[in-house]
Amino acid sequence: MGMVDTFSHLIFNIYEAFTVALFLKENERLQCVSSVTFAQSFDRNRYISVEGTLPGWVIKHKEPLIIANFDKDESALGYYGESEGIKSFMGYPMEESGVIVVDSKKKYAFTDKEKKILGSFVAAIHEEIEKEKRFQDIEEKLEELYVERRMVGLCNELNVSKTSVADILQECCGIAGADAGFLCIEKNGKLYINNV
Repeated sequence: MGMVDTFSHLIFNIYEAFTVALFLKENERLQCVSSVTFAQSFDRNRYISVEGTLPGWVIKHKEPLIIANFDKDESALGYYGESEGIKSFMGYPMEESGVIVVDSKKKYAFTDKEKKILGSFVAAIHEEIEKEKRFQDIEEKLEELYVERRMVGLCNELNVSKTSVADILQECCGIAGADAGFLCIEKNGKLYINNV
């Protein structure tokens, strides 16, 4: 997610933030897909709960949130392992799929103006993530087509005795990451193993 990380760095610098993180919703948990932070206790691999966290609140209510004078327990943020001295928080929903959070060690760091600007970034980030998903789908389909083409080619080679059933089974095991493969033939409604 190269462009998404570029957006995260840009937001981090514009807001002079302590942490910028993008979380995507996966069931009832949030997974970090991009972050820039000064925090030692920020763990990008930690899943955080939608319930009981401020990023989760933003997703559930589908509206931006600014806490200009953050004086709550930092566990409400969900993404730090220890207290980091956060004084301001801003979160912005990304459709129903995620949230971008920005925090600062300065009080009153975020206003409605910053919220509006962050909304523009969120729209661009969402578009970039959708492009990335489409690209991954295309790559997966191309891989499937390559495998199908390879298998059709092997079957054609079998027809002209350039390869064996054992070679085809070996290729199938390699593609599938399997330890064994077998060929069955149907006779009178029953399957019989023909080759292993």
